[in-house]
Amino acid sequence: MRRGLWDLLPQKMHGLEDALLRAVPAASGGPLLGDLPGTVSRPGLLVVPNMDPDSFAFSQQTFHLWRKNRRPPARQQREGAGGCWGVDLNRNWPISAGDDAQGQSLNPCANTYKGKFPLSEPETSGFVEWLEQVEALGYDVVGNLDVHTFGQVILGAFASSDRLPRNAAVYAEAGELMASSMGFLRGLQYEYDTGSSGGLLPLTSGTLQDYMHGRGSLSYTLELGPPSFKNETSVAGFLVPAAEMEPICIELADGIQAFLQFLSNKTAADLWDSPDDE
Repeated sequence: MRRGLWDLLPQKMHGLEDALLRAVPAASGGPLLGDLPGTVSRPGLLVVPNMDPDSFAFSQQTFHLWRKNRRPPARQQREGAGGCWGVDLNRNWPISAGDDAQGQSLNPCANTYKGKFPLSEPETSGFVEWLEQVEALGYDVVGNLDVHTFGQVILGAFASSDRLPRNAAVYAEAGELMASSMGFLRGLQYEYDTGSSGGLLPLTSGTLQDYMHGRGSLSYTLELGPPSFKNETSVAGFLVPAAEMEPICIELADGIQAFLQFLSNKTAADLWDSPDDE
């Protein structure tokens, strides 16, 4: 029996995205981790404020631009994977059949190291275990917003391919609504796109975005400000000035509100009238 609809808002998979730990709870404006009850007609909001607490602590105390989790080198060595720290959690999710494993590395010392196998990390496997408990209670997780920095881009399915899902029109409708809502406050250009955006974005496999699409959620990656993700060659966009925090929070809140409103006006058939075969 369906007890309610939920929009899932996980974030902070990468240690260097410290702006998110301030932005997401403030933007949600409400309880975290499911204290806000959903109903059949009005979706609730589940917020996972920090997917990678060890990495966040390390980025605050030692190296601000650390990206991966903090899997120790000794453990990597025991698994025959070299002697470098960490796995990129946003390359560690299961991929679907036919995925060409884009944008992830087998090299343990690479920033995009995908791990020994999907869900090898306690952060990703624990998230899936928790998600299954939520679903076992009768809740449908119908939407997913995976929040990152930076670029002012809303990315719909798929992250790993330029092909489009069968419900691409639904993705575009909600994605463009979020983009326009988030850009309204300061007159910024938030864009909606998919795949490689005509070759301007890297294709990426093993992402939470594509994994949640495979589980039946309308699933996006939200890249908050500043802009220039497509052509950025430096790390400056991860170093968000304090003065930018509040407007970014408001922009994210506007995007969340737009997405929840979109979902509240749709049935499951509206979202998935032609589900993918994968």
